[in-house]
Amino acid sequence: MSRFRNRLTAVLVTAGLVLTAAPAPPAVAAGGPNLAAGRPATASSVNGPYAAANVTDGNAGTYWESSGALPQWVQVDPATRSSGSGPARPPGSRTSP
Repeated sequence: MSRFRNRLTAVLVTAGLVLTAAPAPPAVAAGGPNLAAGRPATASSVNGPYAAANVTDGNAGTYWESSGALPQWVQVDPATRSSGSGPARPPGSRTSP
C-alpha cells in the first residue's frame, strides 16, 4: 500500500505543477468605448514621468507608477473631462430632460 501511496502522491504533485506552471492567457481589453479616456486621474503617489494622467491618455506605451509607498491606488473621475468640456454623459443618454 505504501508503494501505491507514493506513486499517487507523485502523480498528484506532478499534475499540480503542470497546472500551475501553465502560462496565463494574455490580457484582453473589454469591448466598447473606453469610458476613462481623457478623464482626470489622481493617484496616491507618482514616480517621475509616470503620472496618473498616463492612465487615461489612451497611449498603450505610457503607464502610471507609484513611488512604492503603500497603499498604492489610482482613480479616475468619471464625471469630468480633463479638456473642460463639462460632465460626461453615458452613451445613449439624453442631453435635455
